[in-house]
Amino acid sequence: MTNQPDASGTDGHSKALVAISEVLDRLRRQNEALSVEDGNRRTEVALITQQLDVLTSTVGTLKRVVQDGNGHLPLSTRMYLVEEELRKAFAGLEAIKKDVESDRRARKESDTKTRIALITGLVAIATAIIGAVGKVLSSG
Repeated sequence: MTNQPDASGTDGHSKALVAISEVLDRLRRQNEALSVEDGNRRTEVALITQQLDVLTSTVGTLKRVVQDGNGHLPLSTRMYLVEEELRKAFAGLEAIKKDVESDRRARKESDTKTRIALITGLVAIATAIIGAVGKVLSSG
């Protein structure tokens, strides 16, 4: 290959150098873009790492409260104790309900017996009055 000037007055080496320079410039711009993207990714990874640290701390706090109790009975144990107290309370309410129903039946039965006794007494009084009036009328 000879270095002969072409129609534009430049030789072949100059064109090659220009082409190489353009390729190198393009590669430099692409490298800069990749560096920017890499920096953005590093920033994103740092933010994600920071958020993971916050979440890890929060989960640790929740574990301390729920599982370990944080100086008190664990939350699961306290919930179990509350459930047991509720079961006892509902059992007590059920017993009271049965007692109230039993008292109601007994009162109703007692009221019925009292009414029967009153009616029987009134009938006896009425019979006695009629008998007395009948005697008075027949003697006189």
